Amino acid sequence: MNRREFFKTVSLAGVALTLPRVAAADELPFNPVPADGWRTFQITTRVTPVPGTSHVWLPLPSYQDDTWVKPMGSMWSGNADDIRVMTVPGYGAQMLVASWKSASSAAPEVEVISRCATRDWAVDLGRPSKVVPLDAATRARCLEATHFIPTGGIVRKTALEITRGKTHDLDKARAIYEWVVENTERNHKTLGCGLGDIRFMLETGDLSGK
Repeated sequence: MNRREFFKTVSLAGVALTLPRVAAADELPFNPVPADGWRTFQITTRVTPVPGTSHVWLPLPSYQDDTWVKPMGSMWSGNADDIRVMTVPGYGAQMLVASWKSASSAAPEVEVISRCATRDWAVDLGRPSKVVPLDAATRARCLEATHFIPTGGIVRKTALEITRGKTHDLDKARAIYEWVVENTERNHKTLGCGLGDIRFMLETGDLSGK
């Protein structure tokens, strides 16, 4: 089976067995390129699952902000028995899910091609400007704990230690940033991007990974 379909999404940052490649901006008939300093990128991710793999989940970043990032469309092709876009409830994140009914499917593969447009956007933190307050629902979603990012226990204890004596939000953020830079390191042996389990990292003292 070989199917192609367009989806209104932003660029793909996929989990692949081959690295993404950036192609010329005029290869495919996606949405028009915006003007006024916008740059367009085309990203192709091709996945060839190992024998026995029946499902592949490819993230389709769906965030859009007209000040600096715009989706231009994505399309896919492959020999999966079923390919569909799924949205994570409560977050709006999109995933392209490819499934093969038989674990013994010969040479399974799927490819996603995405485009997005971006432009430079900078904020001078030394010159605070008026900021539109977050609505209650957005604030709650951004601050809620997750399985891999808890906000209590050793995570809260460490954060309070790092920000001790700081009263301004910007000073707290800078202190945490500096702590991360000084205490973590990249480990090229970490599979994929790692789990991102901050509680486990703090408990074991292993602050390396990707």
